[in-house]
Amino acid sequence: MNSSAGDTAQRAQDSDLFEKAARGGHVVSGLVHLLIGYIAIRLAFGDSGSADQSGALGTLAAQPGGRIALWVAVVAFAARAVADHRSGRR
Repeated sequence: MNSSAGDTAQRAQDSDLFEKAARGGHVVSGLVHLLIGYIAIRLAFGDSGSADQSGALGTLAAQPGGRIALWVAVVAFAARAVADHRSGRR
């Protein structure tokens, strides 16, 4: 990567919007885990479904506005991954 592109990438990562998107990734991760717990409780009471990430995301996608929420989650997860990589966390 040339220095101009590297400088641009660094400025983007240092922006407030990027920081908020990365924090949003943590929020979305927590919400997905809460949804998994909710599905697990429903399964315990006899409902059908899948109490894992794909089941949680499928449940979300089936709701009104769910596909939009999934795209927001994709952006938040990507920002979180970049921020974690930048800070050395994995």
